[in-house]
Amino acid sequence: MTRSFSAFAYLTLFSLFGLSQGFLTAPANAQVTPVEGWSKVNDGTAGCTSGVCKISGGVSSGKNLFHKLEKLNTKNGTIEKVSIDNIDQTSIILANIGSDLSEISVPFEALGSKADIAILSPSGINLSDGFSTNNINKLTLSTSDQIEVGAGLFDVNNTTFEQAQNLTESINYATLTNGIPNGSLIKLSDNLSIDSDLLIVSENISIDQATVQSSNDLEINGRLYVNDSSVAADSLSVVANGLFNQLEAIYVGNSSTIEINGDISIDGTGKSESSSDDLTSGLSNGVQIADSTIRSISGNIKIKGLAGKGNYINGYEFAPSESSSDDLTSGSPNGVNIASGTSYDFIDIVGDGVDMYNTSVNAINGTIE
Repeated sequence: MTRSFSAFAYLTLFSLFGLSQGFLTAPANAQVTPVEGWSKVNDGTAGCTSGVCKISGGVSSGKNLFHKLEKLNTKNGTIEKVSIDNIDQTSIILANIGSDLSEISVPFEALGSKADIAILSPSGINLSDGFSTNNINKLTLSTSDQIEVGAGLFDVNNTTFEQAQNLTESINYATLTNGIPNGSLIKLSDNLSIDSDLLIVSENISIDQATVQSSNDLEINGRLYVNDSSVAADSLSVVANGLFNQLEAIYVGNSSTIEINGDISIDGTGKSESSSDDLTSGLSNGVQIADSTIRSISGNIKIKGLAGKGNYINGYEFAPSESSSDDLTSGSPNGVNIASGTSYDFIDIVGDGVDMYNTSVNAINGTIE
C-alpha cells in the first residue's frame, strides 16, 4: 500500500488550528499598560514604551500577587526588559485582559523573592527571540481566563480588587484547562532560552521554526504542533486531549529534534475512553511523528495515541492493542503504524493511534515500561 502523508503537515497555521487572524496578529506598537486601579508600570498608569518596564502595585494576598494589564507587547519597539516588583511574594499572576495577544520578546525578571510567574492571556501569546527568565522558579503561559486559588477563583475579567485580596491560598495550576477559549493559541518561535520550569496550557500550542532550550522541566497541555524546530529540556510531558474527528492531537515533523535529559511522555489520547465508540471513520486524533528525532539521554520514552475502538491514520485503519505480545511494527490492525525509515529503542508505545514515519526515537539508557 502506498503511504499517504497526513494533510496535517501541509496545512497553514490558520487552517491547522482553525484560528482567526485575531489570535495571530500582534498590536503594532510596543507597550506595557496597566489596568488603572490594579497595577502600575514605572510608577504610573500611562504605560511603558521603552527601556525597562517595571510592574508594581497589584493585589498582595499572602504569598500571592495579582496584576492586570491592558496591553503586554514588547515587540516592534525599544522595550528592553519587564520586571515585576514582588518584594517577598512567591506566586505572581499577570493577566492581560486586553483584546490584543501578548507579544513577549524581552527578558522577564522578578525583583524580590524568587517566584513562580503565570501569564494569563486569553487572546493568545507569542514568545519570540529575546525572551528569557531571571529569578523565576516556574513560568506558566496560558490562554485561560481563570485559575483556582485554594477554594476561590481568580477570573481575569471579573475578579475585583477586593475579591483578590481574599485569595491567599495556593494556586492550583491544574485548573487552567477549565477556562481556555476556543481557538486560542500560544506560539513559540525563534531562539528561546528559558532558565526555569515551563508550563504551557492552551487549546493550541505551536513551536514553529524555533529553538527552545530549558535546563528544567517542560510541560505542555494542549494540541501540539512542532515544525522544523529543536526542543531541549530536562524532562518533557505533553498531554494533548484530542477530540473526536479532529486532526492529530500531536504532530512533530519536518526535521524537528526533541532531545530530553530525562523522561519523555507524549500523550495524544482522545477524550473518549469507551471501547464502544467508533473512532475509525474520521481524521486522526492521536500522534504523528514524521522526519524527526526524539531522544531521551537517560530516561524513558512513552508515546500514547488514541483511546477507544481504534483510529484511521493516513489510509490505515487501526484497532487498539491491549496485549504486550502484539507486534506493533507491522501496521494494521495493531494500532501503531511504524513506517519505513523509522528506528526506535527502549521505548514504550501504547498501541492506539500512533503514526511514525522516517523517524528516530530512542532512549539511550531507558527501559521499556
